[in-house]
Amino acid sequence: MVARTPLTARPLDLMWFSFFLMHIPATVLMDLQALFFPKTYLPGILHWYVQWTNDPIIRGAMYDANMYWMRCFLTMELFFQLPTFFVAAYGLYKNHRGIYPLILIYATSAATTTIPCVVAVFHHADSLNTEQQITLLASYMPFLLCFLGMTVDMYLRLMSIVRVADAQRQVKEKTS
Repeated sequence: MVARTPLTARPLDLMWFSFFLMHIPATVLMDLQALFFPKTYLPGILHWYVQWTNDPIIRGAMYDANMYWMRCFLTMELFFQLPTFFVAAYGLYKNHRGIYPLILIYATSAATTTIPCVVAVFHHADSLNTEQQITLLASYMPFLLCFLGMTVDMYLRLMSIVRVADAQRQVKEKTS
């Protein structure tokens, strides 16, 4: 039996593991609130956030029924991303390579849904002051970069596994 490499000895896995764990309460306490609570019942932190940042995405998801694309993204976050946080964190903790495809799909999906949010910040620049624009970009861009980094990392890991399996197959074919 091979001993499992501890999470602390795998820096990228530790970073992704921490990201998934921290994202669970952030998703439940912030992002999903716009789906489940009418504006009169929103928790104070979300209301404060919208007043402080004037975030057109969250504000729109909360108050604008025509912002169906964001509600769709939030629904995906509830039914796909939130469960993935638990499964991915567990898989990374246990060092199961079989979790890589799910993380790759998650990261690609999350990057794809974050890009329209960043574009919306630029599109609504006329309704945001400079401090609000900087705050919003400072909150959305690190997530986008994280998702892109996770996508590249998981892609490279999977390609490495495929290359090793292919090399083993070729050796086996030559010896047969």
